[in-house]
Amino acid sequence: MYFLDASSGALRVQVRQEEASFSYQGHHLTDCVDFRVYFDKPTGLAGYCKATLWVSCPDHNVMDITMQIRKINAAGKALAHLNYPCPVSESDVPDVNTQPNVEQSLIAPGTRVRLEIPIWPIGMVFEEGEGILLRVAGHDLCLPESEACWLKEPEYANVGRHIMHIRGAFDSSLTIPFILAGE
Repeated sequence: MYFLDASSGALRVQVRQEEASFSYQGHHLTDCVDFRVYFDKPTGLAGYCKATLWVSCPDHNVMDITMQIRKINAAGKALAHLNYPCPVSESDVPDVNTQPNVEQSLIAPGTRVRLEIPIWPIGMVFEEGEGILLRVAGHDLCLPESEACWLKEPEYANVGRHIMHIRGAFDSSLTIPFILAGE
């Protein structure tokens, strides 16, 4: 498990005790917050990740939050990726998304809410020095291959800034499934 650290933009193994927060504009096409961790030896990940976020929005009673995990090189640049068909039947892959988002829950503006967000399964192998980037935003983070697919306006009804609360009593974190760590 890695804890989010806004002061450095890092994912850290140990949580810092002093509480902190950071924010991004919710109704925006590019505003986001990034967190990085680099691996000091060859590493493999396979399976489901989970993000735990403490969030609030002082200006509205709804927040649409999107996240993305990207592989990065030692300089922090996001690397291109390819998707391959799964070598097993989809029914053979366990579904750990036990609570689909099927209804909208309104929250009082400014209320801090703890979210546990399951993330699609991943499979990645990293060389020493490479790492992952966790990006959090209020807009769609897909990477359309055609300019015709690019959004002109945000799709979601977000209003104002989204505030993420970290450290201390707020266990905002990313859990990732390690399968291989070099000697």
